[in-house]
Amino acid sequence: MYPGAQDGNFVPFPCPMDHILSPAAWAKAGVGHRDAAFLDTLAERGVRPVEVLLLPRAQHRALLARPRVALLDALPLGTSDGEAAKLLAHLRAAPLLRLQHARGLLCALDAPQPFNDLAATLLRAPAWCSRCSQPCEEQLAPWLPAERVRAARPAPAEQHAVCFQPPLPAPLRSDGCAGRS
Repeated sequence: MYPGAQDGNFVPFPCPMDHILSPAAWAKAGVGHRDAAFLDTLAERGVRPVEVLLLPRAQHRALLARPRVALLDALPLGTSDGEAAKLLAHLRAAPLLRLQHARGLLCALDAPQPFNDLAATLLRAPAWCSRCSQPCEEQLAPWLPAERVRAARPAPAEQHAVCFQPPLPAPLRSDGCAGRS
């Protein structure tokens, strides 16, 4: 939320991709993307997503151990991309998979470097700038600690303005799932 908008009733709302990521960087990297309207178009054509459950690993293992469960549309939390691909191979022809969320889903990639190289390009969010009607440390205090505001770079040729560069997410590793059982 930007300063002065705290009285607005606008959250949640569909956030266009270009507010948080750079479509130009995606195009330059040769990676396609679709906006949220894509899902509406599929629904209008009667395409239904396959719901993929996300379960704690012990619960997932218990379900697979049941005699009548041959193929399960579920993934254990804390999986690698290779394990997820094997577990969902029976859904290869599905037009759309829907996950409840992705928190805690992947803990590692089998070959992380190509993904991390691409992510460093695609997940680089544009700088966010704020113009303040008073010193930014005071005006942004409800949202950011003063040291964070002081650490941000000042906006060029602007008094009472500051820009933030969101950090890249931490790179994924190939050994992140070592402790799972």
